[in-house]
Amino acid sequence: FNTNLALRSSYGNIHAIAGMKSGAKKGSEVYNANIDMDNFNVGRLIKQEKTVGRFTLNAKVNGSGTSVKNANAQFSANIVRADVKGYVYRNLVFKGNARNGLINADARMKDPNINFALDARVNLANKYPAIKATLNLDSINLQRLHFASSALRLHGKIVADIATADPDYLNGNIQITDLLVVQGTRRIQMDSISIASTADINNATLSIKSPVLSANMAGKYKLTEVGTALQETINKYYNTGGTTTRAKYSPQNFTFQAVITKTPLLTQFAPDLKQLDPVRLNGHFNSDAGDLVVNGEIPNTVYGTNQITNLKLAINTGNNALNYNFTVDKIATSSIQLLNTSITGSAQNNALSVNINIKDKNLKPQYRIAGMFKALNSQYQFRLKPDGLLLDYENWAVNPGNFIQYGTSGVLALDFNITNNNQTLGINTTNRKLNGPIQVSFERFRIETITHIAEKDSLKVGGTINGSAVIRDIAKSPVFTSDLNIKDFNFKSDTLGNVAIKVNNQQANTFAANIDITEKGNEVKLNGLYYTDRKENNLDFNLDIVKLNMKSIEGFTLGNLRNTTGDLTGRMKITGSPATPRVNGDINFNKVGFNVAMLNSYFRLNDEKISFNQEGIAFNDFTLVDSAGNKASINGAIYTKTFTDFKFGLDINANNFRAINSTREDNKLYYGQLYLNTRLRIRGDLNKPVVDGSLAVNDKTDLTIVLPQSDPGIQDRKGVVEFVNRSAPKLDSILLARQQDSVSKSDITGLDVTANITINKNANFNIVIDERNGDVVHIKGEAQLNAAVDPSGKTNLTGTYTVNSGSYNLAYATVQRNFTFKRGSTITWTGDPTSANIDLTAVYVANVPPIDLVEDQLSSETEKTMYKQKLPFNVNLNLKDELLKPAISFDIVLPDSNYSVSSDVTNNVDTRLAQIRQDPNELNKQVLGVLVLGHFIGDNPLQSSGGSSGVEGAIRNSVSGLLSDQLNKLVGNSIAGVDLNFGLTSAEDYSTGTAQNRTDLNVALSKRFLNDRLSVSVGN
Repeated sequence: FNTNLALRSSYGNIHAIAGMKSGAKKGSEVYNANIDMDNFNVGRLIKQEKTVGRFTLNAKVNGSGTSVKNANAQFSANIVRADVKGYVYRNLVFKGNARNGLINADARMKDPNINFALDARVNLANKYPAIKATLNLDSINLQRLHFASSALRLHGKIVADIATADPDYLNGNIQITDLLVVQGTRRIQMDSISIASTADINNATLSIKSPVLSANMAGKYKLTEVGTALQETINKYYNTGGTTTRAKYSPQNFTFQAVITKTPLLTQFAPDLKQLDPVRLNGHFNSDAGDLVVNGEIPNTVYGTNQITNLKLAINTGNNALNYNFTVDKIATSSIQLLNTSITGSAQNNALSVNINIKDKNLKPQYRIAGMFKALNSQYQFRLKPDGLLLDYENWAVNPGNFIQYGTSGVLALDFNITNNNQTLGINTTNRKLNGPIQVSFERFRIETITHIAEKDSLKVGGTINGSAVIRDIAKSPVFTSDLNIKDFNFKSDTLGNVAIKVNNQQANTFAANIDITEKGNEVKLNGLYYTDRKENNLDFNLDIVKLNMKSIEGFTLGNLRNTTGDLTGRMKITGSPATPRVNGDINFNKVGFNVAMLNSYFRLNDEKISFNQEGIAFNDFTLVDSAGNKASINGAIYTKTFTDFKFGLDINANNFRAINSTREDNKLYYGQLYLNTRLRIRGDLNKPVVDGSLAVNDKTDLTIVLPQSDPGIQDRKGVVEFVNRSAPKLDSILLARQQDSVSKSDITGLDVTANITINKNANFNIVIDERNGDVVHIKGEAQLNAAVDPSGKTNLTGTYTVNSGSYNLAYATVQRNFTFKRGSTITWTGDPTSANIDLTAVYVANVPPIDLVEDQLSSETEKTMYKQKLPFNVNLNLKDELLKPAISFDIVLPDSNYSVSSDVTNNVDTRLAQIRQDPNELNKQVLGVLVLGHFIGDNPLQSSGGSSGVEGAIRNSVSGLLSDQLNKLVGNSIAGVDLNFGLTSAEDYSTGTAQNRTDLNVALSKRFLNDRLSVSVGN
C-alpha cells in the first residue's frame, strides 16, 4: 500500500507519506515512511500534559524486514523543537541503520542548555543484547531544563561496553571521565568513576569505584531477585506484608562491602562537612541457609552543628531470630543531644522486640523503653513490657495488659497506663471497642520527664500537665476536644505561668480554641475559631495581652537577652488564612529594659508601640535608649501580607548611641565601647535588602577586635617542624594570613549596601593580632570611607585612614617591644578591602650604646669609652604596598638632637648606619641585636663591649643557648646510633667573694634500645 496522510486538528498537524509492499517471504516486507509533525500536542495524546507539550519534527525510515534480527533499514529523525517539563528542546538530530540485528545509531544535539554527541552500537543477534556507546556531554544545564532547583551544570564523557545487557547476567563496564560539576560559581573537577560487572552461571561480581564511594558485591546472585530473596528471609521472622505465599527466586549467596571516605571533592559538594571518618558497610547473605549479616559503622561525622560519634549497626540471623543492634555514643544537633544510645531487639514468630536505652555521660541509665510489636494479619500491635519503662532515671509502673493496636480496621488502645508516684499518663479507648473514642489523660505529669532526654538548654521546658484530650470517630470524621492545664510552664528557668488550653471541633469543620495564661503577674487570652472547610478567612481570633512580664519570656530569647524588666500589653484581631493572615492591633512596651548579651549593652523602651495593620508592621518614632540616655529611633514599616515575606521601608537614626558596651567574657572576638551616629535607610525585601546612609564612629569609642587564630603559637624553638602548604598564599604573619575571599566577599548574598563611614580622630581601636603571644595594635586616626556590598556578596571599600597616634606591642617569648606609629601613616582602600595600599611606619626607641657598631674602627680605650654611652636609636618598621602582601623593611636611625656625646660620635655612628643600610643582611642582623639582645652585634658576636655585668650576663646566656643549639646540630648529623647533647652555660660566680665569669660545658650521651623502650644515658 501507499498513503499520503495530512492531519489537521486541535492537537496539531501531521503529514505522513508511507508505503509498504510484500517481500520474498513473510517478515521481509519492504517499507518507507516520511513523517512531518508540526506543533503537535504529544502530551495531550499520551495524557501527560503536565510534563510533555508540543513537538515539531521530521522522521524517515527506509528498509525491509519487520523483526529486529532480520531488519535492514536506514532511519533518521530531526526534532526541531520538543516541550518537556516546561523547557523547549531544539535541534536533536538522530540517524542510524539496522543490519541483521546490528544497530548503529548516532545522536547530536546543540541546544543552548544541552549539547552532546552520542555514538552507539547495539547487537541484538544473540540471547542478550550487547551495547557499546560513547556519550560526549559538552554541557547540560539541569536548572534551565527544570531538573534542578539551583544552578547546576555538568560536563563529561561516558563510555559503556556491555557484553550482555541482562541484569541477571550482566557483563560489562561503564567509565565516566572528565567529569566537571559547576554549582553556581563553584567548579568541581571530579576523578573518574567506574562501574564493572561480570557474571556467568556460577559467579557474579559488581564493583563501583569513585572518589567518594568504593563498593563491591561478589557471589552467586541475580540483581532482579536479590530484593525478593531478602524480603522473603525477613518475612520468616516478621511478615510485614501479611502474605504467606512463598515467592519464587533462585538461590542467592553473596558478600558485599562499601566504604565512603571524605575527599576534597566531597567537601566541595558539602562545604559544611567538617569531618567524616570512613563510613563502612559489609556483610553477606545466603538465601538457602537463611543467613543474613550486615555490619556498619560511622566513627565520627561532623556536619555543620550536627555530630555523630561512634555509630554502629549490626544485623544477623541466629538462634531462629533476626537480631539487630544499633548503638551510638553521641548524636548532637543544635537543639538536642543524645548520649550512649542503643536500640536492640530481635524478630521472631511475627513479633519484634524493641529495647531503647539511653545513658548519661556517666553511663548511668537515664531512659529505657522496652516493648513488643506484633503483626496480626492487617493489624499491628504494640505492648510495653511491665518492667520496661525508665524515664529520667525513675522506673515507671506499666499495666501488664496494655496495648495499642492499629491498622486498616482502625485503632484500639486498652490499659495503656503508666504511673510513677503521683504522675500518670494514660491512653485508652473509652468504650473498649475498635475505633471508639480515645482519651489521653494526664495527672500531675511533669514535662521535664520527657524533655530531659535532649541534654540541651534549647529544650529546657518544664511544667506539670493535668487534664485530658479525647478523639472521637477517628476512622471517618475525627472530632477532637481537649481540656489541659499546665501549671508553672517554664522555659530555661523562666516561668511563664499557668497555661489553660481548651480546644474542640464539636462543630463541623470548626476548631474552637480558648488559651489563657495566668499567674506570675501575667494575663494573656487567645480565643477564637479556625474553619477547616474554607480556602480563605479560616482565622477568627482575638489576642488580649492584659500584661506579659518581660522576665517571663526572657528564656525564649535563648540567652540573647538578659536582665529584662517591664511588661507588654496590647490587643490584636487575627483574621484571614494561615498563608495570608490579617493582623490588626498594637503591642505596647511599658518601661521595658533589657541587656543584649552579645553586646552587653543595656537598652530601654520607655513607652513605645508597634502597630500591626493591613500593610504589615508599623514603627512611629520607635525609640531605643541606651544606658547613657542616648537615643536611636526607628520610623517606617515592614510591609508584609504573609508574615513570611517582608519588604522594608525603615529609617534608623541615632546620635552618639552606645551600640556595644561589652567585655571579653561577653564576646571573645570584639568587645569594648562603640558609639555611633547613624542615618540609615533600609529598603528592598528579604531577598535583596537595600541599605544606604551614613555612619559615624564617635570619639568615646574604645573597641577591641580579636583576629581569630587558626594555628597554635610557638612556645619554644626546640624541635619545631613546620608543615608548609605550597598552594597557600604567602602572607606575612604580622598582618595575619587570612583567606581573602572571607573579607572581600560576604557570606550573605542579596544585600545591597552603600554607606559613608566617618571615624573620629579620638576613636580608639585595639586590634589583637596574636592573642597567645600578646601582639596588639593600639591605634587612633581619622577617616572618610565609603563601604558597599553588592547583591553578589562582593564587598567594596574606598577612602583613606590616617593614623594620628598608636602603637604596636610586639611580643615574642620573653621579649616585648613597643613600636609607636608615626603620625601621618595611612591605609588607603580603592575597592577590595584586602587590596588596600599601606604606608605605615612604626618606631621603637632603643637606648643602646653604639660601641659594638663601630668598635673595629676605634683604636684607643678612651675612644671606646665614649661610644659606651647609650643613645636613643629609632628602630623603624616600615610596611608599604599591599595590605596582605606588604613590603616590610627595617631601618635604624639616630635622630638629630643634642646628646651628651661629641658630634664626632654621632657623625661616625651616622656614617656606619649609612654603610650597613647598603647590606640588608647586615641591617637585619643589627635590628635583631637591638630588639632581642639589647645591643648592636659586632664582628665577634661572642663578645660585647657595651653594657654592665648584668647585661653581659644576659648576652652570655643568649649566646650560650645559641652555641649549644649549633653543637647539638653538628653532632646529630655526624654520629649515628647515639644521642650526644652539649650544654654550654655561662654565668657570674660569686663563690670566691668577687664576681667572676664562669663557663661550663656539659656533655651527655645516650643510646636507645628495643624500639626506644629502653634508654641508657651517661654524662651530666
